[in-house]
Amino acid sequence: MTLGQKITERLNAARLAENVKSNGQDSAYVIDEKIDSMRVQLEIVDFDKFSYIVKTLSVVRAQAPPASVALKDLLLRQAGEIERRITYLLERFQVVEVDEYNCLAQVRSATPYQKDGEKFYYEVLLQHGIGAAFSRYLHSNQAGQRELVPCHLTRETFERLLDDLAAIVRLN
Repeated sequence: MTLGQKITERLNAARLAENVKSNGQDSAYVIDEKIDSMRVQLEIVDFDKFSYIVKTLSVVRAQAPPASVALKDLLLRQAGEIERRITYLLERFQVVEVDEYNCLAQVRSATPYQKDGEKFYYEVLLQHGIGAAFSRYLHSNQAGQRELVPCHLTRETFERLLDDLAAIVRLN
């Protein structure tokens, strides 16, 4: 069973038992668990047996990369894997920036969806070669700032995204 399948199984079981923690905001479901040497954190606005409305999703591996691995090179490889593997969402990904000093890489939608003067885009923030945080944002030209917005993922896409992010942060 893959990591994505384990998470969906736990969510569905918890929902049936009415045992999923709510964070008190918009009745979101929150998961923060260690599974298969990965810490999985996610916030879901709602879900059913077919799909998930995901606000945030992150995976962090427990073990740091070997000291012999250059973090900038690792982040570039991980960002390249995001571009190569995660092609099943609404927009394809492209590396925006690699911050060698803070050990971060930012990967976003190459061509954001635009509607009524607003831009919607996905973002994956790679952290220290061991973590990946996925989210979707809305940037309003009028407000001049971005806002975190939930995105709709089918069950298959949700599981695949979790599995792909986990595989990417396992790279050395």
